[in-house]
Amino acid sequence: MQAKVSNVLNACTLVGLGAVFLSFYWSGRIDQYLNPAFRPLVLVSGLLMLIIGVTCLFRHPVQHHCSDGHCDHQHAKSVFWGLASFGVVCVSVFAGSALSRDAFDQRIVTNRGSIEDGKSLPDLRVPTADSSGNALHPVAFNGSAVSQNTQPLPLLSRPSTASVHDSANQEVALEVTDLLRADEPFRNAIAGKNVAVVGQFVRGSTATAFRLTRMFVWCCAADARPIHVTVNVSAPVDFPAMQWVKVVGKAEYSTRNGHPHIVVVAESVSPVAPPKQAMLY
Repeated sequence: MQAKVSNVLNACTLVGLGAVFLSFYWSGRIDQYLNPAFRPLVLVSGLLMLIIGVTCLFRHPVQHHCSDGHCDHQHAKSVFWGLASFGVVCVSVFAGSALSRDAFDQRIVTNRGSIEDGKSLPDLRVPTADSSGNALHPVAFNGSAVSQNTQPLPLLSRPSTASVHDSANQEVALEVTDLLRADEPFRNAIAGKNVAVVGQFVRGSTATAFRLTRMFVWCCAADARPIHVTVNVSAPVDFPAMQWVKVVGKAEYSTRNGHPHIVVVAESVSPVAPPKQAMLY
């Protein structure tokens, strides 16, 4: 009897973990935790655990035959170990998945600091010149800048009425990573043009400056680091900490400690809904 109960508990542990993996994958919650390159592994792992768990649930426990009153297989039939594995592994994962907010708060900025220059990011720079050295136009595609020499710069809609200053200029859709990684041809391509960048609001050291922050992930949420660009505004703006905002303005580059330093001089700042991909990679 103990062997059967233990077998059911172990099977439920596997089925429960598989169900959590699959629910995260199919609901899209995994997007907030894991680099896209590794997400298919979550689907595969969830399916395997579900299959193995269901198989264990319906199989009969193996009967061990021991002699001389001694058995080395008592742990395999122990209800205690089955309950322990279910409680420690499965219940903790269920609780974490149910209570998780799927978002970082400002404490991560305080505890981990933030990156404000491209030299600290992986060297995955977007090509900005062709083989002849001619600058290419940056074009926003699925949240990342790619290079094409036949298409005009992309446009976004006008900012909302909640903006600080209205702007009739056209806007180039970029990410924080695009601005931090921009090399000289890229910077020349956007010079004098309004850029539109979405990020989270983090108060700065003065009332007319704040940090536009995004979470950069190498592998998963455990190694996430805040990255930001400094935004200067002509009049103070105030939003709740980590509020998603859209900044429209001009990107101004200077050199600091031998590396490019970016400041966005904002013409408008307006609250927006969180993007589908909250993390940058």
